[in-house]
Amino acid sequence: MSIKSLLVSIDMSETGRERMQYAFDLAEQHAAHLVGYYASPTVGMNLEGSPQDIAEAVHQEFDRQLGLRHLTGAWILGDRPLAADIAEQIRYCDLALIGLGSPDDIGPDPQGFRIEEIVRSCGRPILGLPISRLAPPPFSRVLVAWDGSPQASRALHDALPLLKGGETIHIVSLGGDGAAKAERLIAHLARHGLSATFDTMPTFEMTIGDELLQRAALLEVDLVVAGAYGHSRLGEDLFGGASNTLVHQMLVPILVSH
Repeated sequence: MSIKSLLVSIDMSETGRERMQYAFDLAEQHAAHLVGYYASPTVGMNLEGSPQDIAEAVHQEFDRQLGLRHLTGAWILGDRPLAADIAEQIRYCDLALIGLGSPDDIGPDPQGFRIEEIVRSCGRPILGLPISRLAPPPFSRVLVAWDGSPQASRALHDALPLLKGGETIHIVSLGGDGAAKAERLIAHLARHGLSATFDTMPTFEMTIGDELLQRAALLEVDLVVAGAYGHSRLGEDLFGGASNTLVHQMLVPILVSH
C-alpha cells in the first residue's frame, strides 16, 4: 500500500494553518494528491475581511504552494453539516489529517466538528495532529498499541506507508499474552522490512489512554498508532474511555482507524 491522496482540514486558527503546512510536507514526501478541506471562518475568531475574501486568500495560498512543490491537489469549501460532509470527502482519500481536540475540551473546536465524529463515520484512517508544534515528517519513532484486535490490525496496516524509513517501532501489548502477540507482530513487520521491539516497560497503573501517553513521552515517539472501538484493555471503546484521552491531547500525533 502507498499513500496517493491526502485530505487536510484547514481552519483559520494558527493550528489550522500549521496543519496545512504539515500536510504539504507529507504530500511532498509521498508525492500524493492533496485535498484542502476548508472549514472556516473559524467559530469564535475575530477575523478581518468577509468570509468569502478570507476563504479566497487561503485558497490562493494553497494553490501557490501546490505549484511551488509540484503537487496536484483540489480545494473544497466545507458544507453543512461539516462532520458529515468531510467524512464523505475522506472516503475518496487514503489518509486524512484532522486536528486533535483540546484536552481541556472548552469551547467549540476551530474546525467546526469533533474528531471523534469523523473517525466514527469516515471509514478511512485519520492522522490526528495536536496543537503543539510538530516535527516535520517522516516519523522516526513510533509506538504501536497492539492487542491483536481487528481495529488494531487495521490501524497498523493503514500506518505502514508512514513507518517506512523510521528508526524505531515500539510495540505496546499488555496483559498475560501481550508478549506472545507482540512477537507475532514483530515477525510480521520484519517481513515488511520493518524492525520493531516489544516495550517491556512496567505498567504505570494508569487508565490505558494515560498509560500510552506516558510511554509515548518516555520513549520520545513522534507517532502513536491505535485502533478504534475495540473491547479489550488496549482497544476499549475509543471515545467512551481510554482512547478519548488520545484524541484530546497536545503531545503527539496519533493514527487511528475504525
